[in-house]
Amino acid sequence: MEGGGGAFIKGGCGCLVAFAVVALLAVMVGGHAHIDLGGALCLFVMGGLFGLVFFAVYNKGRDDATAPESRSARSAERFGDIEPRDEETSFGPAEPIRCLECGQIMSPETAQCPKCGWSWKASGR
Repeated sequence: MEGGGGAFIKGGCGCLVAFAVVALLAVMVGGHAHIDLGGALCLFVMGGLFGLVFFAVYNKGRDDATAPESRSARSAERFGDIEPRDEETSFGPAEPIRCLECGQIMSPETAQCPKCGWSWKASGR
């Protein structure tokens, strides 16, 4: 695990610092705070383990977010061999339609009705 040692040290030190802050606040309001070497070591180890877990989760999320080849493989697996249509054909119908003007059947390859000239494409205004 690359960088795991640094995560352990940072987590352990962070836990000790958090304890010191809480202890300082307790002393400021009139309470008492005490920690011995065994307690400090336990806090350090627990914080280090938390740091390792946090580091592993962070790296997993970062790897998943930056792996476009795995994302495309998953989508290809989910959707089969569906290829996106090019921009020219994506505006037309996928199956034959009836002309809205005269009722003539139009093939999907044609953009204009062969009988009356009606078109489903936007006019170039």
